[in-house]
Amino acid sequence: MKVRRAAATLAVIVPFACTGGETPTAPRTTPLEAVTESSGASSTAASIVVGIDVRPNTVANRIPLNANGTIPVAILGAAEFDVTTVDPLSLAFGPSDGPWTSPVHELGIPGVFDDHLQDVNEDGFIDLVTHYRVPDLAFVDGDELGCLTGATLGGDALRGCDPITTKP
Repeated sequence: MKVRRAAATLAVIVPFACTGGETPTAPRTTPLEAVTESSGASSTAASIVVGIDVRPNTVANRIPLNANGTIPVAILGAAEFDVTTVDPLSLAFGPSDGPWTSPVHELGIPGVFDDHLQDVNEDGFIDLVTHYRVPDLAFVDGDELGCLTGATLGGDALRGCDPITTKP
């Protein structure tokens, strides 16, 4: 299978909002109430809404709250978004209202970053798969949305959310 990279141009900049399950390129007008400290963006900052997939290739997106393992989260590449433009040191994942946790792997190292590029949803675009230690995540029983925050290498804030279920 040949994987194509998306264009490096970021065409979708929308107000910072995330309700889960949205089309990543759809305009948003509702400002996010929480401040995203990990990316330096505030509730009034513009953001790129990206598609993410918590536990790629699973339907339920279950996060076992008492587990010791890791949870994979993919940032989905698209024609409008090239995941290789993501600043790997800016990424964090957690509940929609935070706090967020940094990835397990040192993605700032080029070889490590490249090892996490794959096409998880088989759409022909490269995706970036990150992993987060479950004990470090701030999810509680009943949380329904997992969100990833970060920035591009050009400094644009990004955010994506995916529905989840939690289990003690």
